[in-house]
Amino acid sequence: MENISEILEKVYEAVKETGKDPVLMIAAYITQGDERYITRSREARSIITSIQRKSILEQLLNEYLMDHHLSDEDGSIAAKLTSLAQKTGRSGYDPVLHLSSWLISGQISYITKMENARDDASEINYIEAVHEIVRHHFAH
Repeated sequence: MENISEILEKVYEAVKETGKDPVLMIAAYITQGDERYITRSREARSIITSIQRKSILEQLLNEYLMDHHLSDEDGSIAAKLTSLAQKTGRSGYDPVLHLSSWLISGQISYITKMENARDDASEINYIEAVHEIVRHHFAH
C-alpha cells in the first residue's frame, strides 16, 4: 500500500492535468468531503477516497506543525495553529487529533476551553487553514 504522501502526489498530478488548482481541489475535498473536487482521471478519485480524509489531514497537520514549531507570533495561520497546538497539548490532549477534528468539521467543540483556545480558534478560518496546510505539503 502506498503512503499518504505518495497518494497525494498522484492525485496532485492528475488534478493538475485537468487545469485546475490541485492544492485548492485537495483542500476542498478534505474540508467538504465532496469527492467531485477530485478528477476521475488516473483513478485519482478512487485513490484518494481509499483513505479517510481525517487521516490525510492528520499527516499533513503533523508535518505542518513540525515545520512551524518555532513560528513567531506574527498573526499568521502558522503562528495561530502552533499556539493552538501548544495549548491543546498543555491541556492533556493530542494536538494533531483535536486540531484535525476541528479543521475537518469546523466544530469548535474539538478545541480545549483552557487558555482561551476557543477564542483563538474562532479567529482562524478553518478552510483557509486547511488550504495553507495542503499548500505547505506540496511546497516541499
